[in-house]
Amino acid sequence: MNEPDKKYAPDTLTVNNIKVNGIPFYTSLKELTEAFGKPDSIVKPNYECGPYSDSVKNKGLKQYWYGESTFHVIGDKAEIDLIDFTDGKFTIEHPLVTLSKATTVDDLKEVFPNSVNLSFFRSDPADTKKMYQFVRFSPGGKQDSMFFLKFKDDKLISFAFWHPC
Repeated sequence: MNEPDKKYAPDTLTVNNIKVNGIPFYTSLKELTEAFGKPDSIVKPNYECGPYSDSVKNKGLKQYWYGESTFHVIGDKAEIDLIDFTDGKFTIEHPLVTLSKATTVDDLKEVFPNSVNLSFFRSDPADTKKMYQFVRFSPGGKQDSMFFLKFKDDKLISFAFWHPC
């Protein structure tokens, strides 16, 4: 069996090396609320498929909203869902890079060349004149999930943990 050509694979941002404002990607509800305070809102998301669909294991799933940033919470465990950088309240730290609203695609080229070379553009469905650049990363391990960095006018606007159906 042939090994896949690594130049066509996104770079890896290992989950265990990611922190948002100093708290780990996977954290406790207590640590989340101590770091960010009371959420602006708490909702029960209704995912139709994927790892957060309404399966037995995810009963009690809640989504904590801090501005436009969201965290998944099940019981006393929490994890990053989406980080919005536009308000400047959040940064993501990784041993190779710090992500913030000041991050540009060029900032990533040297450290993550495959992901930058594999980046793609999409228009906003509501306004096709608005274009976004997406840079994707593998979270490591054997999974199909991805991290997506979304850029507008070459500035980082969000980090999302995406899961396929």
